[in-house]
Amino acid sequence: MRLGIDVREVRQGTSTGIARYLCNFLDFVAQHPSGHELVLFGNQWTDWERLPSQFATRRLPERIRLVWDQWIVARAARTERVDLFYSPYHKGPYAVSCPLVVTVHDLYPFVLDTHRPRALLERTQYRLMLRRATAVIAVSQYVRQTLLERRVVDAARVHVVPNCVHPRFRPLDRTQSAHRVQGRFGIPAGYVLYVGSFLPYKNLSRLVEAYALLPQGLRRRHGLVFVGREDRHAQLLRHGVQQRGLAADIRFLGITANEELVDLYNAAGVVALISLKEGFGLPVVEGMACGVPVMASTATALPEVAGEAGYLVDPRDPRAIAEALERVLTDEPLRQQMIAKGFQQVQRFRWETVELQRLRVLEQVAGADAA
Repeated sequence: MRLGIDVREVRQGTSTGIARYLCNFLDFVAQHPSGHELVLFGNQWTDWERLPSQFATRRLPERIRLVWDQWIVARAARTERVDLFYSPYHKGPYAVSCPLVVTVHDLYPFVLDTHRPRALLERTQYRLMLRRATAVIAVSQYVRQTLLERRVVDAARVHVVPNCVHPRFRPLDRTQSAHRVQGRFGIPAGYVLYVGSFLPYKNLSRLVEAYALLPQGLRRRHGLVFVGREDRHAQLLRHGVQQRGLAADIRFLGITANEELVDLYNAAGVVALISLKEGFGLPVVEGMACGVPVMASTATALPEVAGEAGYLVDPRDPRAIAEALERVLTDEPLRQQMIAKGFQQVQRFRWETVELQRLRVLEQVAGADAA
């Protein structure tokens, strides 16, 4: 199989969940030779240094996104004679001449304000793309079921392949991790850790509100740390933190390197992800893999991903969130129980198992088309 892949999400100066999702797959294929040829299609902002060097690359300048999406990459895929084109998100070239596989991480276009023209346009594009795709990879049963309920795609074309935990996310010597985090960021270990974007559905204003309800002494011992690309939503959250007088207890670290992120997980007291909606929730399993208790919301895919290992809480109730934080931070028997269950839960998301499953889907689609 000659496989073409859109790698634009691996951008210079930033890191996203989709970029990690894509790099996990490429690392697997690079380390487990299958005989397939990969052609990586990127643009002038692609961070090629983060991608395996043994794959062919095509740098295609992007000026207008829609033109790149629908014409430039489709023409390049034909020139490269790829047998299948894979897009790690919900968009791709309609006119590509080979089978097309896309991944659906969430259903955000369907929960946007329906009265806004941009929301209607995004929803329409989303539906057209999923109808065009030869196969769709859903990252959770929740995503698959939602797609079917909304009649966006038929069941036969949907394959559930979850996110995986890369082997780099593992328990380290916690004393050494704490020392590195203290030295690099000036943060004492035992903090509440959030990893991800600052989009409104991440519910971070309620996390700050809940954190403010904790006893002052507990806040002094356990800071709140945000890791993610800073944007206008992050600035709004910072402003709210300052208004509450919590700037001394809450830190914004921006984007961190993979090695730093593993240390940040290992030195945390609890990982918190209380989103109002998630298609998967990668920090849940990354935190568990590092041996840290995880608090997650009861919404959408998070109960499926966290299983019995997570402490689930109503994401719309700041007081309940605060009570959960206090208990997880102070109840040592509970913490040890959650850590043990977390190690069991992440076995469902082992890197080799999940990425082989994803590769098998692509092989199946390419093979079926050839037949």
